[in-house]
Amino acid sequence: DNPQPRHTTWEMASLQSPWLVLLLVITASASLLFSINTALQSYVARHPGGPLSRRNHAGILKMESWNYVVSVIGQALVMPACWILVFANRKNDWWFNGDRNLASACFSGYVIGYYVQDCAFYRKDNGILILMHHI
Repeated sequence: DNPQPRHTTWEMASLQSPWLVLLLVITASASLLFSINTALQSYVARHPGGPLSRRNHAGILKMESWNYVVSVIGQALVMPACWILVFANRKNDWWFNGDRNLASACFSGYVIGYYVQDCAFYRKDNGILILMHHI
């Protein structure tokens, strides 16, 4: 007898309906990141002289420091952690086949969720080129 591997609920969902799992991760990521940006914006409004309110006049977007917090944390911590999970859970033929698993859904969902919240949160500040880059 060859016993079937046991899967968690999330693993089963990612195997049976990967698009649903991806949509859930996108929604959760976008909502969380949008909430964090809203909290940072509110904090800076209450503390206008703080370090998060400093404007980067040399940058491309010339935004206040708080605008970069979500992006930097995501690129420095979240995305590498997700990528490591994807890489550690890959199959032997991952290069040619691609994997549909929870780790891949988390990585893709976070990146897409980031772009969605960035387009929504900064809709008045971002130009058309940034919007096109995100799409």
